[in-house]
Amino acid sequence: MINRYQHGLIYEKLAKEHLEQQGYKIIAQNVRFKCGEIDLVAEQGTTLVFIEVRKTSAAQWLRPEETIAPKKIIRLRKATRLYVWNYRGKAANVRVDLIGFRVDEQSKKVDLDHHEDFIDFG
Repeated sequence: MINRYQHGLIYEKLAKEHLEQQGYKIIAQNVRFKCGEIDLVAEQGTTLVFIEVRKTSAAQWLRPEETIAPKKIIRLRKATRLYVWNYRGKAANVRVDLIGFRVDEQSKKVDLDHHEDFIDFG
């Protein structure tokens, strides 16, 4: 049986592949700070992009983007600020995206939605 962490890694890998196909350069994965974790970090041109990856079952009423609690947003903002503070790349802009997967367990169909600038970096 696959645990929640392993499930997360599977969908982060799918998100990473999607981003690379779209021309993003993945520069970090599973970045952890005391205040929170960043699933993926990428560069897209002159933009540093932080990506939160979420998955829900098609049987659930909530879409992946509806599963992010306010506390998670606060932790994600803190973690992204710490990352930017230490970042030595060339990106001039910053944004936080969400990649959501909606999985139909019966048909094994997987829908991917990429929401750019989903969380205000503020």
